[in-house]
Amino acid sequence: MIFSCEKARINEAVAVVSRAAAAKSSLAALEGILLEAAGDKVKLTAYDLDIAVIFSIPAQIEAEGSIVLPAKLFGDIVRKLPDGMVRIQTDEKFMTKINGGSVKFTIAGLSPVEYPELPTVIDGDELILECESFKNLLKQTVFAAAETDERPVLQGILFDIEAEQNKIHGVAVDGIRLAVRNEPIISFKGMNEKFVIPKKTVLELLKNIPEETEELVVNISISHKHLIFRMDEKVIISRRLEGEFLNYKIAIPSNHNFSVTVDKRQMASSIERAALLVNPTVRIPIHCTFDYSIIKLSTTTNMGKFYDEFEIEPFHNTLEIGFNHRMMLDALNACEDSEVKIELGSALEPIVLKPVEGDDFIFLVMPMRLTND
Repeated sequence: MIFSCEKARINEAVAVVSRAAAAKSSLAALEGILLEAAGDKVKLTAYDLDIAVIFSIPAQIEAEGSIVLPAKLFGDIVRKLPDGMVRIQTDEKFMTKINGGSVKFTIAGLSPVEYPELPTVIDGDELILECESFKNLLKQTVFAAAETDERPVLQGILFDIEAEQNKIHGVAVDGIRLAVRNEPIISFKGMNEKFVIPKKTVLELLKNIPEETEELVVNISISHKHLIFRMDEKVIISRRLEGEFLNYKIAIPSNHNFSVTVDKRQMASSIERAALLVNPTVRIPIHCTFDYSIIKLSTTTNMGKFYDEFEIEPFHNTLEIGFNHRMMLDALNACEDSEVKIELGSALEPIVLKPVEGDDFIFLVMPMRLTND
C-alpha cells in the first residue's frame, strides 16, 4: 500500500476515528486503526466492538492495500509531522514508512486480516433527516439519559418515528426527569419506528456533527441489532440498546393549574448562585415560590443561607415548590430560546418546561418534597 495526502486531512481523520479504538484489548487489532487505500480515497476505521467510526479522505493512491496501525502511536506521529504532504508506504511484512518533509518514521503494523468484521445492515430500514434536526434531537435530550445500569435501555435516547406525520421524537428519561425533542424528518421507510441509541454513541455522534450543518443530511440504516449513521464522509456504526423503553407519553401532564414565562438566563443565574451553598452529595432542594408577579428562590444549608427574587409577568396565582438545582439547570440550559414557559400543577407534580410558542421540546423535572410538606 502506498498513498500520499495532505497532513491536515489525515490528522483530522486520525483524531476523529481514534476515539473509537479500544484503549486496551485482548485483540491487539482493536487498539489500532485500519487504513484501506483504494481508488482515490483512504478509509480509516476504528472499532471497539460497541462503536465503529469510519472517515474517508481523498488521497493519491500509488498502490492499493490495507494495514492496521497502532492508534495512539500513529496519531502522535501524524500530529507531529510538518505541514504539507504525508506519504505512507507498507511492505509485505507490514512495516510502515511514514514520511513528511524531511521527517521519516518506520513503525510496525498488523495484518488487516486480524481486524474484526464490522456489522452491516442489509435491506434494513432507513431514516433520513437534516443534520441540524439530528443535532437538536441528540443535544436537547442526552442530559436526561440515565447514568446507572438498573435499566440499560434508559441509558440512551429513544427515537420514536411518526412516519405519517413526517415527525420524530427524541426522548430521554432517568426516572427524575424527562426530555422530549420534536423534529421533522425527510423520509422513512421500514418497520423499525422505535429504536434506542446508546448514550456513548450519542456523545460520539455529537462530536462528529459538523458545525455548519446547512444542506447536510444524516442517513440512518436500522437493523434489529445495529445502527449505521452516515454523514458526508463519516460513518458511525453502533449497536442498539435492547429492552422496553418507558411509555413517556403518559408521563407528560395533560393539564396544569397555571403557567409562567421566565427569562431563561435570569432564572438559571439565580439557581447557579443558590447552588454555591449546596453540597452536591446532599439532597437539599432549592425552594422556589411563584408568587403572583415574583419568583423567589431560597435555600438553607450547613454552609449558609441564600435568597433571591425577580419579577415576571403577573399570573394571579401562588405555589411553593422544591427542585434539585442540577436537574433544573440542565433543563434550562437545554432550552435554546431566551424565554421559556413553565407549567405547574402542584408542589408534587412535575415541573414542565416548554417553548413560549410551539412544541419543539418538553422537559419535565420531578419536584423535591420540601420539609414543611
